[in-house]
Amino acid sequence: MVVGINKDTTANVAIIAAPGAGKRIAIDYLFLNVSGGANTVTVTGSVAIPITLADQAQVKLENSIHNPTGIFPCNDNQAFSLALGSATAVEGYTIYRIIGQ
Repeated sequence: MVVGINKDTTANVAIIAAPGAGKRIAIDYLFLNVSGGANTVTVTGSVAIPITLADQAQVKLENSIHNPTGIFPCNDNQAFSLALGSATAVEGYTIYRIIGQ
């Protein structure tokens, strides 16, 4: 499944809602583009991972080794979320699947 990302607030926002008991989100691809100033994007699955990007920078992360839990595994019934270090525009998308479905 694919979900778009369009964010410009510092609040921690669920990009993919928690899938329910007994299910987990596995992120297989993440693309982010920052504009309007440098920013630190904190991606939260089972752990919080900060990614610092310069203005107009892009990052592409993919599950090239086909890890069954994805590149950003989430715990059981946990949302996948992003928080920004500053209120600049961050756009992109993610490709994910639900494990245990």
